[in-house]
Amino acid sequence: GEPTFDGSGWLSRRKAFGLWERSWYMLGFEDLLFAHKPLVFITVHQAKNLDAKDLATGKSDPYAECRVGPRKWSTWEPKKVQGLWEKEVTEVRQGDLNPVWEETLTMEVSDMEGWLTVTVFDQDKWSKPDEIGSVSVPMHEVIKASQKAHTLKHLQHKWYVIHKDGSELASGKIQLSLRVGHKSPEEEEEEKRHKKKRLGLLRGKNAKMGRLPFDRMDHVREGENELEILVDFLPEHENVIRTLHLKADDTEQQIQWLNVMNLAVSRRIMAGKARRRLCAILEDQQSRPRNTMGEELAVLDPSTFVDFGFSRVPRMWLEHPFKRTDRKMQSNKVAFEMQCTDSDAEQIAKALENNTWCKELRLDCFTLPGFIGNRGATALARALDKNTTLESLNLSGNLISDEGADALAKMIQQNRTLTKLNLNGNSIRKKGAVTLFGALTGDAKNPPNIKLKELDLQFNNVPMLESGRINQCHITGDII
Repeated sequence: GEPTFDGSGWLSRRKAFGLWERSWYMLGFEDLLFAHKPLVFITVHQAKNLDAKDLATGKSDPYAECRVGPRKWSTWEPKKVQGLWEKEVTEVRQGDLNPVWEETLTMEVSDMEGWLTVTVFDQDKWSKPDEIGSVSVPMHEVIKASQKAHTLKHLQHKWYVIHKDGSELASGKIQLSLRVGHKSPEEEEEEKRHKKKRLGLLRGKNAKMGRLPFDRMDHVREGENELEILVDFLPEHENVIRTLHLKADDTEQQIQWLNVMNLAVSRRIMAGKARRRLCAILEDQQSRPRNTMGEELAVLDPSTFVDFGFSRVPRMWLEHPFKRTDRKMQSNKVAFEMQCTDSDAEQIAKALENNTWCKELRLDCFTLPGFIGNRGATALARALDKNTTLESLNLSGNLISDEGADALAKMIQQNRTLTKLNLNGNSIRKKGAVTLFGALTGDAKNPPNIKLKELDLQFNNVPMLESGRINQCHITGDII
């Protein structure tokens, strides 16, 4: 489908196999947001020592069926539920108990906690196929292994013992290579080669391709030379504005980059205004914000600043900075969330330290991915070491990993006012989750935290995380 730009910084990471695949590189269409289902690539190499189903010849006519669905597939499944599994089939090998296929089958993965079942059948011209045997592999294991090269190699050319339904006796072996991704290995290699050619080059002696945060960019424009793009930017730890020279491959690419980068800068200008207002509100201890009924608000959410163009609720926009360019806004109700970055979170954290009235702070994203990472999470954790008022912090849909979880865990050990922490949809792994759980149970130096009532860790990279309870705190995981 058509890619849509989400408008934040340069990131080179992918997240996740659920709501979004996110891949940002230096310029080009890899800076865009794609939303589609991941694919599982199953290479059926060969089988050996299969049971003979044709008693007359002592042979079989084997073929393999691959199914992806919510549970292990079985020949006992009734016809009315067969639609729950997506199916692909290899070719038939006539009269062979050690067949070689070397075929790659591709299917969509709609259930991250589902199963892949590979079943070998013997084709029969006069009756329905006879099952020789099958093997089932949990999808979450394939997904986890596919994220790194050193773990993926364990699923390549791997032999699996197959069993017939209801039997523990082996009926042969099958060799498979499994991988989950959004492109086949051949397509990814081709994309890498193509990307090296089209990413554009920084001019100058010994120039290298780099990453550049959008909140440090300004004044994107065409250069004097052909296909040139000029970008003013402020390098980190410097106070001098520099100009970046980029060169596109052709006129079409130049127009795309100009549009994308100007859109990104505009979004960051909007977000900067909302962040400054949020910080001013937090720092003002005298006049608290009120709703339309005149009631004082204890909840702060920059995505509700409608006058700056943000709203969590879909609405018809009479005026909006992007209404002229976004056709969807012209005729439909559209929600527009603020995507906080680490820089935003650091400044908000500074304003939060001495606040004495805010009970709930929302820096989460749902319709678009957020960009608060470990740096922003650490700053917020340090602020909550001093803040004694905040009861609920929502950071869902961001990029916090184990390092940020460690900082939040240290805060939990000391903080005794926070009752709800939402980390849904981040990049926390098992190590970070264990650190958070340890902060709740306490240790020899720190007593257990009995004030935190809710901790949401759904849709992180913690395999098979079950919902449960630690002390007084309810943990929300992916498995109920």
